[in-house]
Amino acid sequence: MLEFAELLKAHLNAAGMNVSQLAREAGLPRRTIANWLEGYAQKPRYWSDVLKLAGGMRLDRLATDDLLVSAGFPTTNALRARYPEHHLLHAWADAGLADAVGQRVVEIIGESGGAIFEGLPFAKAVYLMEQTVQLAEVLGDTRRCCLLAVDLARCLMTLARYQAAADALLRAIELGQHTEQSEIVLEARCLLLSLQALARTDKLAIEPPQHAIVESLKVPLSSVSRLRALHSLGLWAGCQQRYDEAARYYQQAYQCAATDPLYSGQQIAALNNLGDLAIRQSDYIGAERVLSKALALSIRERAEGAAAYVRTNLGIVNMRCGDYESAETQFEISEGLAIRFEEQAGLFGLHLNRAELALHRHDELRATAEFSVALAMCAEDTFDDLKAPLTYCVERLRKGQGRYLLNDPYYQDMLYMR
Repeated sequence: MLEFAELLKAHLNAAGMNVSQLAREAGLPRRTIANWLEGYAQKPRYWSDVLKLAGGMRLDRLATDDLLVSAGFPTTNALRARYPEHHLLHAWADAGLADAVGQRVVEIIGESGGAIFEGLPFAKAVYLMEQTVQLAEVLGDTRRCCLLAVDLARCLMTLARYQAAADALLRAIELGQHTEQSEIVLEARCLLLSLQALARTDKLAIEPPQHAIVESLKVPLSSVSRLRALHSLGLWAGCQQRYDEAARYYQQAYQCAATDPLYSGQQIAALNNLGDLAIRQSDYIGAERVLSKALALSIRERAEGAAAYVRTNLGIVNMRCGDYESAETQFEISEGLAIRFEEQAGLFGLHLNRAELALHRHDELRATAEFSVALAMCAEDTFDDLKAPLTYCVERLRKGQGRYLLNDPYYQDMLYMR
């Protein structure tokens, strides 16, 4: 059996905690725990301190018994037989098998980063993740609760449930700050800023976290954290129509991602976002150049989810340049991918793009149908800010005024809002 200090260190690493966090959770002095870990004090003098350590790290019954025995104490069952009224032992008895099983479920799902739900419909994955987050909260596992809240938010964003996603991210930030998980806090802030940019969630009265994200770039970060920060800041700047600033962030993201083949998805995202910026500025030649590069990379890496957005943007370029057949082909392929990956936001945008394509072709019936489907997808916290302009477009089309829509300032504003 491992010595107490070695076993304690192994459990501490597995829990992803540092000495300060454990001291806070266990209610023991930090210096005392450090002495045990460093061997200055070989073992705790009291078995109650071992139980406090085990409780702070959320160890199950078997792991707790191992830690007790390594410190020279009896197991929890033996201690309970001797001290039936001790409150710490009551807590361990009440936790029982259900607690251990529940903790194991949280560990498996939490450490998978949500990957265990791959292949499930997003709606079902969201339900299971919501239940797991609740279980983690009941068990007091704040570290994994924080991780799961971020994964839950990603799924909710895919389903275009923006208010619920924002709530999950705010919860993750709160938990991450409490447990000193700076990288998770930054990830949650980046997702929240992207959410506010893409979903235009100004009405949520959430302070945009871009200043905190900018500050984070001034200190050493892992590559993946730096990429998240750069992408989210680029999205925010682009939605504020600060295109030069957005382009700088995306170019930095592309250069950072290009240093490691593992980040090919981030390269695709950076190129696609640069293409989107070019479209917004009517630079269709520049847009086609970077988007074609993004599409080639997505095909090579078999990144079909990313390819859906790249093909949509290429379709917009084709459409605005008068190549309607190519535009329809790109939109059709993108729609198939968006349906497969349940990308509600992508599907919503495609209906707007196909409505615009129908207007270019003077097909007012098709344009009305596409706008109507998009309007039906609007809900209180999903695309709500586009409900009024979409209603306006449908009404003009029903009055036979579709030929004026493409140059209508109200419609043009909607193109920048989506």
